[in-house]
Amino acid sequence: MEIKLAAFSSGEYQKIFDDLFIPTMPESLKKGLTVTHLDYSGTAGLTSNAPFKKMSFLKMKSIHNGIESNFGDVFIWTDTDIVFFRDFKEDLLTRILDYDILLMGDTVGAYCAGFMVFRCSEKVLAFWKLVMDHYNESNHEKYGYDQAAINALIVKSDLRHTYLPKQYHFNPIWCNPRNPDDITNTINTIPDDAFLSHFQAVEKGWRNKYKIMSETIKRHGKS
Repeated sequence: MEIKLAAFSSGEYQKIFDDLFIPTMPESLKKGLTVTHLDYSGTAGLTSNAPFKKMSFLKMKSIHNGIESNFGDVFIWTDTDIVFFRDFKEDLLTRILDYDILLMGDTVGAYCAGFMVFRCSEKVLAFWKLVMDHYNESNHEKYGYDQAAINALIVKSDLRHTYLPKQYHFNPIWCNPRNPDDITNTINTIPDDAFLSHFQAVEKGWRNKYKIMSETIKRHGKS
Protein backbone atom coordinates (compact mmCIF):
# COMPACT_ATOMS: atom_id res chain seq x y z
CA MET A 1 0.00 0.00 0.00
CA GLU A 2 1.02 3.57 -0.64
CA ILE A 3 0.10 6.64 1.37
CA LYS A 4 -1.46 9.71 -0.22
CA LEU A 5 -2.28 12.87 1.72
CA ALA A 6 -4.33 16.01 1.21
CA ALA A 7 -4.23 19.37 2.98
CA PHE A 8 -5.42 22.92 2.49
CA SER A 9 -3.11 25.90 2.45
CA SER A 10 -5.17 28.95 3.21
CA GLY A 11 -5.40 32.49 4.47
CA GLU A 12 -4.06 33.05 7.94
CA TYR A 13 -2.51 29.59 8.05
CA GLN A 14 -0.26 30.13 5.03
CA LYS A 15 2.79 31.07 7.10
CA ILE A 16 2.25 28.07 9.39
CA PHE A 17 2.04 25.90 6.28
CA ASP A 18 5.18 27.36 4.68
CA ASP A 19 7.40 27.64 7.76
CA LEU A 20 6.35 24.80 10.07
CA PHE A 21 4.13 22.20 8.44
CA ILE A 22 5.92 21.46 5.18
CA PRO A 23 9.50 21.73 6.53
CA THR A 24 8.82 19.17 9.29
CA MET A 25 6.82 16.68 7.19
CA PRO A 26 8.75 13.41 6.62
CA GLU A 27 10.27 13.21 3.15
CA SER A 28 8.69 9.78 2.63
CA LEU A 29 5.23 11.40 2.72
CA LYS A 30 5.80 14.67 0.88
CA LYS A 31 5.71 13.04 -2.53
CA GLY A 32 2.18 11.80 -1.85
CA LEU A 33 0.84 15.16 -0.66
CA THR A 34 -1.73 17.13 -2.64
CA VAL A 35 -2.18 20.72 -1.51
CA THR A 36 -5.18 22.87 -2.37
CA HIS A 37 -4.57 26.60 -1.96
CA LEU A 38 -7.62 28.49 -0.72
CA ASP A 39 -8.41 32.15 -0.22
CA TYR A 40 -9.75 31.90 3.32
CA SER A 41 -11.08 35.15 4.78
CA GLY A 42 -12.20 33.92 8.19
CA THR A 43 -10.42 34.05 11.53
CA ALA A 44 -8.44 30.88 12.14
CA GLY A 45 -10.07 28.60 14.68
CA LEU A 46 -13.61 30.00 14.59
CA THR A 47 -15.61 26.89 13.63
CA SER A 48 -18.99 28.63 13.74
CA ASN A 49 -18.38 31.28 11.09
CA ALA A 50 -19.44 31.07 7.45
CA PRO A 51 -15.93 31.02 5.91
CA PHE A 52 -14.92 28.09 8.13
CA LYS A 53 -18.04 26.14 7.15
CA LYS A 54 -17.40 26.82 3.48
CA MET A 55 -13.86 25.52 3.87
CA SER A 56 -15.18 22.48 5.74
CA PHE A 57 -17.50 21.62 2.86
CA LEU A 58 -14.55 21.82 0.47
CA LYS A 59 -12.59 19.60 2.85
CA MET A 60 -15.38 17.00 2.74
CA LYS A 61 -15.22 16.92 -1.05
CA SER A 62 -11.44 16.70 -1.02
CA ILE A 63 -11.58 13.67 1.26
CA HIS A 64 -14.25 12.06 -0.92
CA ASN A 65 -12.01 12.47 -3.96
CA GLY A 66 -8.99 11.17 -2.05
CA ILE A 67 -10.76 7.99 -0.96
CA GLU A 68 -12.31 7.39 -4.36
CA SER A 69 -9.00 7.89 -6.20
CA ASN A 70 -6.91 5.61 -3.98
CA PHE A 71 -8.74 2.31 -3.59
CA GLY A 72 -6.36 -0.26 -2.16
CA ASP A 73 -4.08 2.39 -0.70
CA VAL A 74 -4.09 4.68 2.33
CA PHE A 75 -5.33 8.25 2.27
CA ILE A 76 -4.70 10.83 5.00
CA TRP A 77 -6.45 14.10 5.58
CA THR A 78 -4.22 16.39 7.61
CA ASP A 79 -4.81 19.87 8.98
CA THR A 80 -1.78 22.11 8.72
CA ASP A 81 -1.50 23.19 12.37
CA ILE A 82 0.65 20.09 12.88
CA VAL A 83 4.37 19.69 13.39
CA PHE A 84 6.09 16.40 12.65
CA PHE A 85 8.96 14.90 14.64
CA ARG A 86 9.87 11.67 12.83
CA ASP A 87 8.81 9.37 10.03
CA PHE A 88 5.65 7.35 10.69
CA LYS A 89 4.87 5.92 7.26
CA GLU A 90 5.67 2.30 8.09
CA ASP A 91 3.96 2.59 11.48
CA LEU A 92 0.70 3.69 9.84
CA LEU A 93 0.89 1.07 7.11
CA THR A 94 1.13 -1.58 9.81
CA ARG A 95 -1.63 -0.15 12.02
CA ILE A 96 -4.16 0.30 9.22
CA LEU A 97 -4.04 -3.37 8.20
CA ASP A 98 -6.73 -4.29 10.73
CA TYR A 99 -8.87 -1.18 10.34
CA ASP A 100 -10.81 0.91 7.86
CA ILE A 101 -10.23 4.26 9.58
CA LEU A 102 -7.77 5.47 12.21
CA LEU A 103 -8.40 8.79 13.91
CA MET A 104 -6.67 10.98 16.44
CA GLY A 105 -8.45 11.28 19.76
CA ASP A 106 -9.13 14.57 21.52
CA THR A 107 -9.18 15.24 25.26
CA VAL A 108 -12.85 14.31 25.79
CA GLY A 109 -12.75 10.92 24.10
CA ALA A 110 -14.02 12.05 20.72
CA TYR A 111 -12.38 11.53 17.36
CA CYS A 112 -10.56 14.57 15.99
CA ALA A 113 -11.12 15.42 12.32
CA GLY A 114 -7.77 17.14 11.99
CA PHE A 115 -5.77 14.02 11.16
CA MET A 116 -7.66 11.05 9.69
CA VAL A 117 -6.31 7.90 8.07
CA PHE A 118 -8.48 5.96 5.61
CA ARG A 119 -7.89 2.53 4.10
CA CYS A 120 -9.59 3.33 0.83
CA SER A 121 -12.40 1.01 -0.24
CA GLU A 122 -16.01 1.07 -1.42
CA LYS A 123 -17.15 0.63 2.19
CA VAL A 124 -15.13 3.59 3.42
CA LEU A 125 -16.31 5.71 0.49
CA ALA A 126 -19.93 4.80 1.26
CA PHE A 127 -19.44 5.95 4.84
CA TRP A 128 -17.95 9.22 3.72
CA LYS A 129 -20.86 9.83 1.36
CA LEU A 130 -23.14 9.32 4.37
CA VAL A 131 -21.20 11.92 6.33
CA MET A 132 -21.52 14.33 3.40
CA ASP A 133 -25.27 13.71 3.26
CA HIS A 134 -25.50 14.90 6.87
CA TYR A 135 -23.05 17.78 6.65
CA ASN A 136 -23.02 19.90 3.50
CA GLU A 137 -23.85 23.36 2.21
CA SER A 138 -27.60 22.89 2.65
CA ASN A 139 -27.61 20.56 5.65
CA HIS A 140 -25.43 21.59 8.55
CA GLU A 141 -27.87 22.56 11.28
CA LYS A 142 -27.80 19.26 13.19
CA TYR A 143 -24.04 18.95 13.13
CA GLY A 144 -22.28 22.26 13.61
CA TYR A 145 -19.07 21.11 11.97
CA ASP A 146 -17.58 18.06 10.28
CA GLN A 147 -16.09 16.48 13.40
CA ALA A 148 -19.50 16.28 15.09
CA ALA A 149 -21.01 14.48 12.10
CA ILE A 150 -18.12 12.01 11.90
CA ASN A 151 -18.32 11.12 15.59
CA ALA A 152 -22.08 10.66 15.54
CA LEU A 153 -22.20 8.52 12.41
CA ILE A 154 -19.12 6.34 12.70
CA VAL A 155 -20.35 4.57 15.86
CA LYS A 156 -23.45 3.47 13.93
CA SER A 157 -21.43 2.10 11.03
CA ASP A 158 -19.87 -1.31 10.48
CA LEU A 159 -16.46 0.22 9.87
CA ARG A 160 -13.45 -1.02 11.80
CA HIS A 161 -12.26 2.16 13.46
CA THR A 162 -10.11 3.09 16.43
CA TYR A 163 -7.92 5.78 17.95
CA LEU A 164 -4.40 6.40 16.87
CA PRO A 165 -1.96 5.96 19.77
CA LYS A 166 -0.60 8.86 21.81
CA GLN A 167 2.43 9.19 19.53
CA TYR A 168 -0.04 10.92 17.18
CA HIS A 169 -0.44 13.67 19.70
CA PHE A 170 -3.45 15.91 20.13
CA ASN A 171 -2.33 19.09 21.86
CA PRO A 172 -5.24 21.09 23.36
CA ILE A 173 -3.27 24.27 23.81
CA TRP A 174 -5.75 26.43 25.66
CA CYS A 175 -2.97 28.51 27.12
CA ASN A 176 -1.57 32.00 27.10
CA PRO A 177 1.17 31.99 24.43
CA ARG A 178 2.68 35.08 26.03
CA ASN A 179 3.36 33.14 29.22
CA PRO A 180 6.62 31.14 28.96
CA ASP A 181 5.41 28.71 31.64
CA ASP A 182 2.26 27.95 29.65
CA ILE A 183 4.32 27.31 26.53
CA THR A 184 6.70 25.01 28.42
CA ASN A 185 3.84 23.10 30.03
CA THR A 186 2.18 22.65 26.66
CA ILE A 187 5.34 21.33 25.05
CA ASN A 188 5.98 19.01 27.98
CA THR A 189 2.74 17.14 27.27
CA ILE A 190 4.21 15.79 24.03
CA PRO A 191 5.52 12.22 24.42
CA ASP A 192 9.23 11.73 23.82
CA ASP A 193 8.41 9.19 21.10
CA ALA A 194 5.76 11.34 19.38
CA PHE A 195 5.46 11.22 15.61
CA LEU A 196 3.59 14.52 15.44
CA SER A 197 1.61 17.02 17.45
CA HIS A 198 -1.62 18.68 16.35
CA PHE A 199 -2.10 22.12 17.89
CA GLN A 200 -5.83 22.33 18.20
CA ALA A 201 -6.40 25.81 19.63
CA VAL A 202 -4.52 28.86 20.82
CA GLU A 203 -6.68 31.81 21.76
CA LYS A 204 -8.20 31.71 18.27
CA GLY A 205 -5.41 33.17 16.19
CA TRP A 206 -2.65 32.04 13.88
CA ARG A 207 0.12 34.22 15.33
CA ASN A 208 -0.20 32.69 18.79
CA LYS A 209 -0.38 29.23 17.29
CA TYR A 210 2.67 29.95 15.16
CA LYS A 211 4.63 31.00 18.24
CA ILE A 212 3.88 27.85 20.21
CA MET A 213 4.46 25.57 17.23
CA SER A 214 7.81 27.25 16.58
CA GLU A 215 8.84 26.87 20.20
CA THR A 216 7.83 23.22 20.10
CA ILE A 217 10.13 22.55 17.16
CA LYS A 218 13.01 24.26 18.98
CA ARG A 219 12.48 22.52 22.30
CA HIS A 220 11.08 19.13 21.34
CA GLY A 221 13.11 18.81 18.19
CA LYS A 222 13.12 16.17 15.50
CA SER A 223 14.79 12.80 15.68
